[in-house]
Amino acid sequence: TKFGGGGKRGRAKIHSPQPPFFLPARAFSFGSAARSAASCQFLGISDKMSSSQTVKTHHRHRFDERFLCYDRRGMNLDFRHSPLLTWADPFLSDHPSAQLYVVGGAVRDAIRGRDVKDVDLVIGGVKAEALEAWLGEHGTVSFVGKRFGVWKFAPHHDPSNPQIDIALPRKDVSIGGDGGYRQFLVESDPNLPIEEDLARRDFTVNAIAYDWRRDELVDPFGGQSDLKAQLIRAVGNPALRFREDSSRLLRALRFACTLGFSIEEKTWSVLKQMTPRLSLEAGGRRIVARELMAEEFVKTLEADPARCIELYQASGAWNELFSNGSARGFTVPGFIRQSRIRLCRTDVATDLQMYGWIQRDTDSDRRELLFVLLCYRVFKSAGETYDWLHLWRFETVADVKAVVAVVRAMQTDPRRVNLAQIERQLLPYRELFSQALIATNHPHARQWLDRLILVQRTHDAPPLLERIDLTDIPDGPKRGEIVNAVRSAQLAGEISTREEALALLKQF
Repeated sequence: TKFGGGGKRGRAKIHSPQPPFFLPARAFSFGSAARSAASCQFLGISDKMSSSQTVKTHHRHRFDERFLCYDRRGMNLDFRHSPLLTWADPFLSDHPSAQLYVVGGAVRDAIRGRDVKDVDLVIGGVKAEALEAWLGEHGTVSFVGKRFGVWKFAPHHDPSNPQIDIALPRKDVSIGGDGGYRQFLVESDPNLPIEEDLARRDFTVNAIAYDWRRDELVDPFGGQSDLKAQLIRAVGNPALRFREDSSRLLRALRFACTLGFSIEEKTWSVLKQMTPRLSLEAGGRRIVARELMAEEFVKTLEADPARCIELYQASGAWNELFSNGSARGFTVPGFIRQSRIRLCRTDVATDLQMYGWIQRDTDSDRRELLFVLLCYRVFKSAGETYDWLHLWRFETVADVKAVVAVVRAMQTDPRRVNLAQIERQLLPYRELFSQALIATNHPHARQWLDRLILVQRTHDAPPLLERIDLTDIPDGPKRGEIVNAVRSAQLAGEISTREEALALLKQF
């Protein structure tokens, strides 16, 4: 079936029920149904793919609905009508020997019927100089680095100025045997067959290309079959793929969560064996940078918090991120399993909605909230939370200060914190703090929120004491305690004038 061109014949749309989840014992699966049916089981097998089954090599073939991962919304691989790619046909017309391929996630998501946000292209049969010159005449183009050989192209005709990644066919050449993220060179070759370019990809579902000129899919590694079976499978030899780039170990976990797929048996087995490579060093540097590990963990956690934790624990990656004993024995609490925060306490819900801090069924995928929920249960103190977040460079992807402040409060009896401290340390993060209290059904939620609401009502009033009033008090902790006590009394409504504040000051 053709899926380019115009008219009904040019589009392939399909419909099907929800994707299945499979249990138990070989291909790794953590769908929601699997979790509810067997929360203790970590291993499952797809009955669509046995361990002895071999995946045939599919080279160029027409669009085959048997290999599609069906979706209720249907799918449409009509890239030719994309406003991002209206320049493709004129380019091929100007370069008769050129080949243009849509590759990677765009093809994968289009097959699955998902929205395609970013488009990556591979263009062969034309020299780099000629390609860059043509792109420069028809848009804004920049070469983003010799390392990966990629141009960023924004067509003139599109006012939204999107950027498309364009590359010549490439192959990776390793320059180090330890699997560092940057320990390989990318060699570009305009005459390299697209199949060899796809062979450098990480997983089969990402190793499918749409051949623009031939109007067909190029799928040499059975990616469509794995999409239908909902499997993450390494391209070729998993051990070789993971040795080439050890960050792919974490990418497999991320795709399993973002796509809701299982990890194919052999890929999963090798992944577990090679996870300790994440902590290896070469030349005094980690082969997989902490920042990269943090970025992958955050993306996976946001996609499916409960499954992320379970996958990281079962694979061994959890032990690479967490070293303390409490983290190693950590089990996923119910409030992290929930995909949405539900306000089950009417009085608290009413107060929070009144102040606009939280709404019913608020999405709980906010990054800082996920970190609060995780660190609150894993670490015994805010100090441990800060040390862990700082060690893994999470400040590059999240507001670490907010996370630490909220975790510290949740681990503290509210009666031990005065109103001035709440104003200074928690009021800026009141929405995050409120969501965390409700999500965890915190035992002191009512007391904390009563005090937080009181501060919210009165904190606009300027401090009653002026700097000149404190000249007789030496700098130090004692002075801070006095200032906090006077401000707390003001916030509580116990004093309201400067005279009352000065009278209270004399008591210290």
